[in-house]
Amino acid sequence: MPVRPRTVIAVGAAMCLAASLPVLTQAGASTMASKVLSRDLLPSKLLAHSVGAPSPSAHWHVGVSIAGRNAAGLQQLIASQYDKSSPNFHRFLTPQQYAAQFGADPAATSAVRSWLTSRGLHITFADRAGTYLLAEGTAAQVERTFKVTLRNYVTGTTHFAANTTAPTVPAAVTAVAGLDTLSTRAHTHVATPKSFPIPASTSPADLWSVYEQPSNNRGHGEKLAAFGWGAPSSVTTDLRKFETANGLPTMPFTVTQVGTHGTDTSGLIEWDLDSQAASGMAPDAAGMTFYFAESGNSDLLAAAIKSWADDPAGAKQASGSYGLCDVFGFIGTFDAHEAALAQAASEGRSFFASTGDNGSGCSALIGTNGITIGPIPSQEYPATSPSSVAVGGTVLYTTGTPTRRDQEIAWTHGGGGPSYFFEAPLWEQSSPLSVPGRAVADVSAQSGDLLSGYNIVNAGSNTTVGGTSLSAPLWQGMWARVNAAGPNGTDGIANLGFAAPLIWNNNANATKYASSFTDIIIGANGLYPATPGYDYPTGWGVPRVSGLAIALAGKTAPTN
Repeated sequence: MPVRPRTVIAVGAAMCLAASLPVLTQAGASTMASKVLSRDLLPSKLLAHSVGAPSPSAHWHVGVSIAGRNAAGLQQLIASQYDKSSPNFHRFLTPQQYAAQFGADPAATSAVRSWLTSRGLHITFADRAGTYLLAEGTAAQVERTFKVTLRNYVTGTTHFAANTTAPTVPAAVTAVAGLDTLSTRAHTHVATPKSFPIPASTSPADLWSVYEQPSNNRGHGEKLAAFGWGAPSSVTTDLRKFETANGLPTMPFTVTQVGTHGTDTSGLIEWDLDSQAASGMAPDAAGMTFYFAESGNSDLLAAAIKSWADDPAGAKQASGSYGLCDVFGFIGTFDAHEAALAQAASEGRSFFASTGDNGSGCSALIGTNGITIGPIPSQEYPATSPSSVAVGGTVLYTTGTPTRRDQEIAWTHGGGGPSYFFEAPLWEQSSPLSVPGRAVADVSAQSGDLLSGYNIVNAGSNTTVGGTSLSAPLWQGMWARVNAAGPNGTDGIANLGFAAPLIWNNNANATKYASSFTDIIIGANGLYPATPGYDYPTGWGVPRVSGLAIALAGKTAPTN
């Protein structure tokens, strides 16, 4: 299913009850053992209004997850990497080590690959660990392979296709994403302002000042990364105009295509914002890579995240400004994406995810960013992942020269609240929160609102955009400055590690918290108000980047 840029497709929370345990069956003696993945099926209430079948020749793609080794031990390893008493402290895995410790049995991966290709599907992506295969073919081939029937449906104004029965798969397969086109459809988190009261729109230099970023460290030696879909179109030429307009150096920019090339150019404003916000905060970074999928479906985006995590020379920080309601996790939609994020975290990498633009809930409608509070009491994935850094939004008003903060408040439509799918990670469990689930946001930064934002170049013209699609890449760039002050890893790149446990552990100390963050205590996002200390709409608040670097690395100067 496609993932929309900071737009969310959601269904009632009752769908959470659809999850059930796999039903094991035995295939005939000439074939391998198989099972029925009962949870990989939308609730029957969504399948009530069929409007026919897709064409048998329609193009289809599915992501197949394969069981890895010691999955339960992965989160324990990540927690131990930030425990100073542990022998694993600050010992991050390489992609090769991750594959050796947590990858699938090669024989199982080979058998699943053969099963898929023998039925006419072709493999367009395979990860290093052998835990994820992306396969493409026709609707008829997908039906025969997984023993399902595909139908088209309408729910309200939403059109989608879905399987009417649960898929049958080899015993080593843990989930299949992409059989339906509803649960996997992500959207971006861009809110486009309509007018700009002075001084509501900001430049990179404005935010260097407001967020107290070190002048002696602009991300030297670090790399940046982001994720998108379709065609990157004029992203590079827009980035060059932005750099010239702001007096910034030319940053090396590359696109890594994952799987089939896409043609959709409608996401250009999102990709321009991602590149210009991150690079604007870390203009001396060594380069930026975009990992592009064919479309915004979670099965395709999982392959893009895997490509980043599998790259030994990949950036230590990345951002993603898209999401979908995390209740879809109950039908296995996130399995591959989550495995990719956990791999990145074990390697000491940080993925900054925007929390969404529908306030304290999810919306069932496209195009409501910054307009409505989502009626579904659920947060958005991948922000809710324990292996991401969830970034909420603020509205920033500035004054003076050099620019300084006049007021900063929680954005009314910034995402934030408890996850009902993911448990709280170890570093969150001591916080006095009302529910035990994963709490988002972790942190926040300027998102703007429908009246304010950040100045970029889009399709060759100057414009101003906002939303938590701005907040996440801003944090990626600011974290690159903090990371640049950290110790060198075995690859010679400065790296403090996965940002979330570092920030939560740091902020448990009141003195370090005060020197590292500005607490946002005004505003609300619907159900949840901003309060002193941690809160859902803004997390721990907005960064004081120099102070955060000193708290975590002991200095602001870059190591390299």
